[in-house]
Amino acid sequence: MRAVLVAIVVCACSRGGDGALDEFHAGERRCLAAFNDALHRQGRNEIDELELADAIDHDVLPAWRTMRVHVEAAALPPDLAGPMHAYLADRQAAWEAYVAALHAPNDAAAAPSYALYHRKDAEADADARRLAAVLPR
Repeated sequence: MRAVLVAIVVCACSRGGDGALDEFHAGERRCLAAFNDALHRQGRNEIDELELADAIDHDVLPAWRTMRVHVEAAALPPDLAGPMHAYLADRQAAWEAYVAALHAPNDAAAAPSYALYHRKDAEADADARRLAAVLPR
């Protein structure tokens, strides 16, 4: 079973405050690029599914988690903080579920994790659209 991420890249063009929006913008772009690169390498049979899981686990999730901690600790306006926190959590949950599915011993064991991945990925995409509407331009 294969999953494809449709990435919505959110533009944050602020240089103000403590730099949380700049860190978000750079971190999100870097993590989405690393995820998509690993997914494409697996699609070209350059890496197998376990190597894809390892790439997500080592190249994507640690950077995302670090960025998330910094951004969530920043003093963001409430209208921005809510959608931002939801997006960060849902994208992370999607990737973690995908890794769990890839590590499952068989398709039946992977099915719940794939279902969670697809649900959280869709939620993250919806969060990204809501976030884009409130991000400073």
